[in-house]
Amino acid sequence: MPGQNDKVDQKQELPKETSLYLWSSDVFDRFETLLKKVGSGEERVSDLSALVFEVCEGKISPEMFASSVLDFGLQEEKAKELVKSVYLEILLKIVKDLPFDVRREIASLGGGEVAQHAEEKFDVAMYVKAYVAGLPGGHEERLRQRLEVTLLSYLQGTLSREQAKEKLQHPIKLGGLEITSEVAEEVLGNFDKDKEGKEFVGKMHEAVLTPPAPSLVRGGTVRDDEKEIEEVKQKVASVIEAPAPTDIPAVVKMICDYDAFGFDDPLLNDRCKKIVESRVREVRDATLARAQFERSVDKGGLGVSGRRLADILERLETVVSLYEKAQVERHAEGKTLAVQERQKARDAKTEAVKNEETNLDKRFKDLVGDVAIDTQKMRGAIEGAKQASSKAPKVFSPTMQEIAFEKRLTGPVDELRRMTLIEFRRLSRDPVQAATKIKDKVGILEEQGYDKKIEGVKAWRSSPLNSLYLKLTHEALLGGKGIKEVIEEYANKKEETLTVDEYHAVAAINGELRF
Repeated sequence: MPGQNDKVDQKQELPKETSLYLWSSDVFDRFETLLKKVGSGEERVSDLSALVFEVCEGKISPEMFASSVLDFGLQEEKAKELVKSVYLEILLKIVKDLPFDVRREIASLGGGEVAQHAEEKFDVAMYVKAYVAGLPGGHEERLRQRLEVTLLSYLQGTLSREQAKEKLQHPIKLGGLEITSEVAEEVLGNFDKDKEGKEFVGKMHEAVLTPPAPSLVRGGTVRDDEKEIEEVKQKVASVIEAPAPTDIPAVVKMICDYDAFGFDDPLLNDRCKKIVESRVREVRDATLARAQFERSVDKGGLGVSGRRLADILERLETVVSLYEKAQVERHAEGKTLAVQERQKARDAKTEAVKNEETNLDKRFKDLVGDVAIDTQKMRGAIEGAKQASSKAPKVFSPTMQEIAFEKRLTGPVDELRRMTLIEFRRLSRDPVQAATKIKDKVGILEEQGYDKKIEGVKAWRSSPLNSLYLKLTHEALLGGKGIKEVIEEYANKKEETLTVDEYHAVAAINGELRF
């Protein structure tokens, strides 16, 4: 073991992407594997993770880290092997962000040759997550996650640049961000500039959904686990070859038919299906769905972890992605068919008019023959008809004052669905008070039942006011601008816009009105 010097290096704050990498599920899985290899229980994963984070921040020295690992009940050689594996397989990837020389520590543990030839690379998933988190703009988590998925697929090579651009332009209801071609081009251009010159791990270079061949560093050599690669390929192929899902029940069945989703307890099976359905319907995003699978059974979850959790999430997100793609294709096909049907109807109407005119001309000639028309007599007949019309009694028509309008009654759901900026301001001059009244309307619906609350929240989300809020948020998020700047631009162009206080009030409403 290295010396037991308790001197702590200078403390430092880790970059955001590095912190996300250290707390990622992939790193936790590696901790679990390394602990099993040296004969320690997986209950030590959290302790090992906390120690690694502290040594990376400089709160403890590498010597203190090594001595703390001995407290796991390991023999010195096993503890030494665990520490070296952590340095080699986890910390070597973030060597430039560490407050100590990790290569020197590896060399002291007998792994100098590997340390000298190892390359510094970014974890692809953590890089994309940190990049999107650093973008300015609104706080619509669902849209940020969609942007993360698109950029990650683009960076990994599973989407071409044109495919990524097209996906960003898809309607929000179909899994996109509903932005223009110009804005999508700007988003991808900024991303290209940021990733330029960086090297990544976990990057796929094959076709869509083809898994990369995993490799682990072992004593300076690379070992490919061919069996695991083949199993992953077979699982992915089984999903791709299956018929494209057409509706939500079919998607849920397609996902839950997979072995990893089966539970002995019927209650847990039913709970699992509800979690899957909420993900497919986008009531939960990928992160919330994962949290629900991991949550303990007594707290409403399923208590899934480890390899089974990874298999569940892989199957779930793969099928959801296929379903969203099918929805986009059906939407595009439906629009094309609708345009074709309208054109056919117009052509048929034009043809009918032409046929009618031809038939009338033919019938007229059959009745009167080819006779010359006396223009003078025709003018006289027209003038006589005008005079007779002027002498005819006038028909009474009611004035506006005589028409009684029926007052239309609306409930909270209709009020939320029709909420405009003008109506919002009529509720109160204070945006906070107006927001409170909107939340009160949803509260009234919740008293009538949870289904009513969901109906109210959906009505609010489809309102013109919320659409305006989302529009401002998109421009700020994807244009790299502050929301205040976007609002000022709208005001200068004399376009309808929220004030900064109103924007924050609507954001607060969206933060609280959830299912």
